[in-house]
Amino acid sequence: MGRSIRSMPQQQSLVYGYGVVKVLNKPGPGQFIVPAGVYRLRVTPTGAGGGGAGWHCGSNSALTAGGAQGGAGGGCAMKEIPVQPGDVINYNIGAAGLGGNDANGSDGGTTTFGTSLYATGGKGGKRTGLPVAGALGGMGYGGDINTKGGDSGAFTIAPASSATGGGAAGTPLGDGGRGGDISITGDAANPVHATGGGAVGGIPGGNITSKSCAYSGGAGTSSAPADNTTTGGNGIPAGVFPTTADTPPATTLVSNPTMGGMTGRGGDAAPSTSSATAPGRGAGAGGVASTTMAVAGIRGGYKGGGSAAAATNGNNNAIGGAGNAGSGGGGGMGNASGVNGGGIGGPGGDGEIVIEY
Repeated sequence: MGRSIRSMPQQQSLVYGYGVVKVLNKPGPGQFIVPAGVYRLRVTPTGAGGGGAGWHCGSNSALTAGGAQGGAGGGCAMKEIPVQPGDVINYNIGAAGLGGNDANGSDGGTTTFGTSLYATGGKGGKRTGLPVAGALGGMGYGGDINTKGGDSGAFTIAPASSATGGGAAGTPLGDGGRGGDISITGDAANPVHATGGGAVGGIPGGNITSKSCAYSGGAGTSSAPADNTTTGGNGIPAGVFPTTADTPPATTLVSNPTMGGMTGRGGDAAPSTSSATAPGRGAGAGGVASTTMAVAGIRGGYKGGGSAAAATNGNNNAIGGAGNAGSGGGGGMGNASGVNGGGIGGPGGDGEIVIEY
């Protein structure tokens, strides 16, 4: 039926209902049949992430300078639904947006459960030579809690050899964090710039406001990285989960694997793919940029934003980092002169539906 289900028994003191958690994460339509003895579900759909853009100046003489945005994160909704055993509920899981090959990224798909509970996907990033706001995150609708996916990073000034990180997915913890912004234009001495991805809970990736900073860190789940630094943001200490008046209690968050355990530290930025660090759960990846070699961005942590990648000098390639489970991918960035180089944006993450009973 176009579905993938993973069962996750939980500790009895932290459960919803019988303590059964099912995760549907294969894109496309399907049907959920309510099991015997079940009269209430808690359902959390997440929209798919948008794909990052790719840019290659060498193949576009009209764009002597330019950049590529990451994709935005998918929205999220959560709702308790009264049901009867044997009810058949149609659903659809949104597919990830694709990264652009010297082109804009595509939008992430909408995830639906029944007729009125849904979450839209994040928008794809833009390939541009002009200042542009970040790609817009998706939004949840019809839930008791509805949150927005993080926007991708923005270019506040006309970019040159630059790429921004992807936004994180929305969760019942709050809106997703945006990718880092870039507010400078590169020059001969500082030709490449790439920002980190956002984290869950609204934590943004690191911004670049100085030409001398080639890459910025990814967001952690408890703090954003400082501007113009390579170190990722901090994670939440194990066993500590944020609670506010408009989110479920901490015990509820722990019981659901898509909300509890979001303790990841943000990924560190680096001059090469091999030296960049992977982000933890819920966190964004750090940017990767080089003037001497081809680079690829880093995949975001679970629901976190993927990193941007930028390369220049000769025929080097750049590939944006992938989003993860409802997040946006980082933008790819081609070289500024060689005709054989290329820039390919990273894909977003597929949507998902979490069902508890």
